[in-house]
Amino acid sequence: MFEMNTLRKDRQPIFDWRHVQLIKNQIVGDEFEMVQLFPAESRLMDTANQYWFYGFSDPKEKFPFGYDSRSVSGPETGLSQRTFED
Repeated sequence: MFEMNTLRKDRQPIFDWRHVQLIKNQIVGDEFEMVQLFPAESRLMDTANQYWFYGFSDPKEKFPFGYDSRSVSGPETGLSQRTFED
């Protein structure tokens, strides 16, 4: 297994990740983990402009990949990151 980090050369957002995280939190809860799958072409499902996310039904179950701790930065770090909205 490998990790792929997507990044624009100008370091601007590709999509509003914090917005998608907020939607996930509102729909399934803060402590549920979800992933978005970019499937092999042989399993592609592309019938409309939709997004598919997958997760466990138990918030205690975690994926065996990703980070073990939290790290959140804001614009004060000089990175291309907006502040959280209330």
